[in-house]
Formats: sequence, C-alpha cells, structure tokens
Amino acid sequence: MYGNQNNAALVFQLKKDIASMQHDGNPFVQFLGSLKSMWNELEVCRPHTIDATMLLKRAEADKKF
Repeated sequence: MYGNQNNAALVFQLKKDIASMQHDGNPFVQFLGSLKSMWNELEVCRPHTIDATMLLKRAEADKKF
C-alpha cells in the first residue's frame, strides 16, 4: 500500500494517527504503548537527522501534508 520510496504516505498516515489519538477509556498503559509504537514506526520511516538538505526536504513534504 505504501510503495512510495520515501514513505510519504506512511509518514502522513502515522502523523495523522498520532495527532488524532485519544484515550477512549482504554487503560493508560495500553494507550501509551500504542502511542509509543506509532512514534517508533515513524522514527524508522523518518530517522533523526541534522543534514540541512534532508531537513528542508522534510519541511517541504510536511507542507504538502
């Protein structure tokens, strides 16, 4: 489903899911675990960097989101 080589669709979906995450009466530990899992997946798709070129590319992609 997310065949794009830069994983833009997956990154978008993960950011959207993280932003809309709600407690919904589940135990807090389960909520925290789900949130941490999504953050970890986002980290795999978009690892931390200090490369200015990469940061600019990400900023442009975020504008599209």
